Amino acid sequence: MKRTTTLMTLAAPLLGAILLNSCTLMAVSGAAILITEEFRDNAVSTVVPLEPAIAWTGVLASLSDQSNDLVHRDDAHNSARTMIDGGEVTVYVEQFDLGQTRILVEAKKYMVHSQDLSVLTLERIEQDLMNR
Repeated sequence: MKRTTTLMTLAAPLLGAILLNSCTLMAVSGAAILITEEFRDNAVSTVVPLEPAIAWTGVLASLSDQSNDLVHRDDAHNSARTMIDGGEVTVYVEQFDLGQTRILVEAKKYMVHSQDLSVLTLERIEQDLMNR
């Protein structure tokens, strides 16, 4: 009886630590913005003659100007998500070539891909980048 109690006393904190670690991983992974094959298939894109760091800063400023909501950004992957004109917009910035950056925009309204909102958002971003 004493052996079982001791075993349970040791097992409970270990089980708690395992569960806590998996919850922590879930919370951390929930913050990342994933760029999937579906995103790449539905995204509209353009290439701008800017370094990625400069383009990324400009894209964030443009999204902030276009949206009344918080811009959720993932600086490690140069991706951001926010609500614009009633749709969820995701933007991804990547180096295309030396001194050139590709900007990809994908928008969804009511959980369905919205080509119109994607194009409109990308056009606004391009205008903002050229005016800065």
